[in-house]
Amino acid sequence: MAFNFFASGLKITMEDMLEAREKRAMLQSEILHEYPENALICFTLNIPGPVKNIPIIEQVFEIIYEELKRSVVKGQSCLTKSYNRKTGLELFISLPGDPNEIKKKMIEIENTHIFGRIADLDVLYATENQIVVTSRKNYGIAPRKCYLCGNNAKICGRSKKHSIDEIQEAISRIASTLIK
Repeated sequence: MAFNFFASGLKITMEDMLEAREKRAMLQSEILHEYPENALICFTLNIPGPVKNIPIIEQVFEIIYEELKRSVVKGQSCLTKSYNRKTGLELFISLPGDPNEIKKKMIEIENTHIFGRIADLDVLYATENQIVVTSRKNYGIAPRKCYLCGNNAKICGRSKKHSIDEIQEAISRIASTLIK
């Protein structure tokens, strides 16, 4: 068996995750209500299993955040809120700009950055009646690929094609580049 950084760490429950998602949705709504003309980047990490927050994952998060500051924020004034929760790290960046152009930059980071596969970089914006989440599908871009087999990650996840241990080992291999 390969090394798994997630073998130890605080385990959370499904109830914890559902509560965290609810809080995240409420915060997204609050920010977009306060800054309706801005786009909102919501950055989390794709970490399956009950352990979501460990030190090496915090390092990965910080590296991607630095990339966001370099490639998207670029010194412009924006609202930034971050949370380090047992359910994972979260970052919200509200900034002026075309949500579609910002999403294209997020997709580029997800597709090309060494840790991009672990990143979940959503872009949201407000219309008069609703909050819209931009999607890869809107740009004709293929869905995210599975860490292990390269097929559609959502299909592999729903079918439970791979075990949590296998996926965590794959993420551990990606994150281990930090300690080489």
